[in-house]
Amino acid sequence: MAKPNSIAQETESGSGYPSNRRRFLLLVSLFLISAFAQIDRVLPFILLESIKADLSLSDTQVGLLTGVAFAVCYALLSLPFAYLSDRGSPRAILVLCTLVWSVMTAMGGLAASFMLLAMTRFGVAIGEAGAVPSGHALIARKVSPMHRGVAIGVFSLGMPIGTMAGFGLGGAINDMFGWRAALMGAGMMGCL
Repeated sequence: MAKPNSIAQETESGSGYPSNRRRFLLLVSLFLISAFAQIDRVLPFILLESIKADLSLSDTQVGLLTGVAFAVCYALLSLPFAYLSDRGSPRAILVLCTLVWSVMTAMGGLAASFMLLAMTRFGVAIGEAGAVPSGHALIARKVSPMHRGVAIGVFSLGMPIGTMAGFGLGGAINDMFGWRAALMGAGMMGCL
C-alpha cells in the first residue's frame, strides 16, 4: 500500500482545498487580523480626550485625525490592494499590511505633535486598506464554496469583537498607563 503524500493529506478529499485543520487555523488567523485591525482603527476614539489634552489639539485637528486622515487613505487604497490580492499573493499582502498598520499604531504612541500623529494614522489606514480585500481573496482561494459563508462570517466577526476590545481595553490601559501605552501596546500585539 502506497503512503499518501503530505500534500494530499493536507487537502479535503483531493479537492485542492486545505484540510479542516488548516482551514480552522486560517480562519483563526483571519479573525485575529480582523480584530486587531478594528482595535487599531477605534483606539483613537476612546483615547481622544487624553490625546487632545496632551498634544493641545483643536476640535478641527481631532476631526481630521479621526475622520479624514483615515478615511481618505483607506478609501483610495482598498481597490489597488484588492487588485494586487487577486493577481498576486494575498497572504503576502495581508502580512505586509498587518505589519504596516501595527507599526504605525505603535509609532502613534510616540507622536509629539498633530502632524506626526496624523502621519501615523495615514499609515494605519494604508495598512488596513489591504486587510479586507486580501482576507477575502485568501478565503476565496483556500476555502471551498460550501464553507465560504462561515469563513467570511468568522473573518467579519473580528470587527465587533475588535471594537469591543479596543474600547474596553483601550480605555482601561489609558486610565492606568496613558494613551501612549495603549497605542504602543496595541501596535506590538498586532505585530505578533
